[in-house]
Amino acid sequence: MFNLHVIQAKNGDCFILEFGSSDKSKYILIDGGPSGVYEDSLRKVLSEIKKKSDKLELVILSHIDDDHIIGLLDLLEERYIDKREGTSNIIKCKDIWFNSFRDAYEINKDDESDINTCIDNINRILEKEMEKKTRSYRLGTKLSELSSEKELNLRVNKHFDYKAVTCENISLPTKFGNLELKIIGPNNDSVQKLRTKWLKWMKDDCLKLKIRAADKKEAIKADASKPNLSSIMILAKADNKKILLTGDGLGKHIIEGLKQNNLLGEDEKFFVDVLKIPHHGSNKNVDAAFFETVIADNYVISGDGSHHNPELMTLEWIVNAAKNQNRKIKLYCTNRTDNIDKLIKKKKPVDHGYELIIMGEAVPSIVINLSD
Repeated sequence: MFNLHVIQAKNGDCFILEFGSSDKSKYILIDGGPSGVYEDSLRKVLSEIKKKSDKLELVILSHIDDDHIIGLLDLLEERYIDKREGTSNIIKCKDIWFNSFRDAYEINKDDESDINTCIDNINRILEKEMEKKTRSYRLGTKLSELSSEKELNLRVNKHFDYKAVTCENISLPTKFGNLELKIIGPNNDSVQKLRTKWLKWMKDDCLKLKIRAADKKEAIKADASKPNLSSIMILAKADNKKILLTGDGLGKHIIEGLKQNNLLGEDEKFFVDVLKIPHHGSNKNVDAAFFETVIADNYVISGDGSHHNPELMTLEWIVNAAKNQNRKIKLYCTNRTDNIDKLIKKKKPVDHGYELIIMGEAVPSIVINLSD
């Protein structure tokens, strides 16, 4: 058995891998979506799963942006209350994979002290403008606290010897019954580069902003995408089927990860049964060549039109690549958006060989069944 549950996650990501056998299903949760997703969708899906299994085999947070982490925080907070009160209403989870702020950027105590000082100073000066820039840091810290022995006693990155989740920190796929998980990214080199850039911004640019507090446009220019670039990207394999989960990673990093793991074929292409489109279909993360290299039968796009995602250009790249290679594909979209309507009008499904499946806001999830 191998299925992907696509949760209605608004402008974020939330997925559940189902694997095992027809007699005994097992589940892994990847990301939890932004605010409201747990209440509106994820809790309902997990309640149904709990009728079949009392636990999640693993929880994975791709990165610490709020459109991926908040639903997980909501779940773990309810689980903590459940545990404290001695009840069993919420599904259990023991292991979690995620790179905390300290892990992702290899922050030592001296650096962290400097960063906290910068954050405190700039928050006092710029208030709401800096709220978004430091939010990921605070959310990651909150998840670390919930995962601690004092709260839920979750085993954080146990399969990586309690180190950061990177390609180099585990050499072989991690097995869960019939399922194998292979880390495609990030690698140690990209994490190190991110650390250098982030610390430079926090120590230099933030202090400049303290002096030039009136120039609030400078705050808006700050690079808030760095957690995206440290996304945990995973190749999931079971029963000769493959799903590539990409978080908000860059297409070039995905291809680098495939090369690093010797997964590209002689034709320099890589096929998966399901490809989760990076960063909700943003055209800043991928290009046309990416979809000529990484090909799939099924494409999943989690987005609701926020920030124009999925971008029309990205949708066209997917459809064009499939048509050029004479492939029939399915596009699974969590919401109907203006750009999806433009795609349908500009490149009709009947003429370009694709089928469009749209969930809609009221549907908590759909299942892509790879077991047939």
